[in-house]
Amino acid sequence: MATFTWIGNGSGNWSVAANWSPAGGPPDTGTDAAVLTGGTSAYAVAILGPITVGDVLLNDPLATLDVNAGLVLAGDITGNGTVDVGGGATLAVTASVSGITLGFVDLSNGKAAEIDLAQPNSVTAPIQNLEGFDTVDLQGFFLTGTSYVNDVLTLTNAIGSVTIDVVPRLPDLFFPAQLLVSEDDAGDTTVTVRPAPCFLRGTRIATPSGWAAVESLRPGDLVTLAGGGTAPVVWIAHRGVACDIHPRPKQVWPVRILRDAFGPGEPCRDLYLSPDHAVFAEDVLIPVKHLLNGSSVTQEPFDSVEYFHVELPRHDVLLAEGLPVESFLDIGDRSCFDNAGVVVAAFPDFSLIWEAAGCAPLCVTGAAIDAVRDRLRRRVKVARPGGARTPVLKGVRRGGRLEPEPSCG
Repeated sequence: MATFTWIGNGSGNWSVAANWSPAGGPPDTGTDAAVLTGGTSAYAVAILGPITVGDVLLNDPLATLDVNAGLVLAGDITGNGTVDVGGGATLAVTASVSGITLGFVDLSNGKAAEIDLAQPNSVTAPIQNLEGFDTVDLQGFFLTGTSYVNDVLTLTNAIGSVTIDVVPRLPDLFFPAQLLVSEDDAGDTTVTVRPAPCFLRGTRIATPSGWAAVESLRPGDLVTLAGGGTAPVVWIAHRGVACDIHPRPKQVWPVRILRDAFGPGEPCRDLYLSPDHAVFAEDVLIPVKHLLNGSSVTQEPFDSVEYFHVELPRHDVLLAEGLPVESFLDIGDRSCFDNAGVVVAAFPDFSLIWEAAGCAPLCVTGAAIDAVRDRLRRRVKVARPGGARTPVLKGVRRGGRLEPEPSCG
């Protein structure tokens, strides 16, 4: 076993050998130990590629370990520093955590992060900044209770508790979300956030009698399903969001899908969805933020928006501006649209709930999402802006009001 001490003279890259003493670093095996201590000013050590390391002593309140790829801690991590896990990265701690602050950091890349803890009851400090699709996996944590107060989720088992700080909300302005707590037969408890998927005001939904603006729909109205047939509206959700004062506006800015981006008439004019609203393609549901390509699918800055969603008798696929997208899936509490909080929905196993109630698999990686990205790429040259929103839209984009567009369908 070799022990290496950080001598990087401030911030730097973990994988650079010159940042460690003695020679022979960096620590990158399960038997290597790393020591980071003695800083005189705040500094960050970045992990930019997959690393496995043994024990880590992060005994410096000025030090932050930035995990931007995969980090496996085969030993204990102790001290009083901070470990931040960025978008798309995974932190797996196979032993104990003592005194360390663990958390998520927004890298604005639209990717989820994960923290896996083999000894969750050893974590004494709150896990920080859980947000959309980020995941905390607590292995062997047989759940006995949950509470959610002032943006802090507390999970309890027979031994003790783990606390998780959810990204702070702004009363009446924060985007509605569902905080999902699931437990499998092995006693592993998983926590994740799925922001509630929504349409922008003015989005047109296909009905048997023609297009209807989403905000005009009422319970009992029929909508046309993408797979054929109709279904009655059960409930219309709505929420106003002040993006300009949101702490992380990219979580709430709508995603614009250009006319014909997926194919002729799909959509038949520009469609605006919330970032986590799932599009139905390749027989799966894909949150639209995972399809951003900088051309035909882009995120648009808005100062404020008004979002709506449509609940049907069961989770299904309807047509928004001609594009198949999901309806609202009620996973236990619809009140996330009626108050400013995050709703805690506890289930024996969320994957089983989705399999039972979801109309299609939810996909954020893999062959299906790659195929859809290729499809969008091939159509970039024919996808074209279909104007902006209709005059009924209340959202105001930076730089001026949105203009009407030609009708379609």
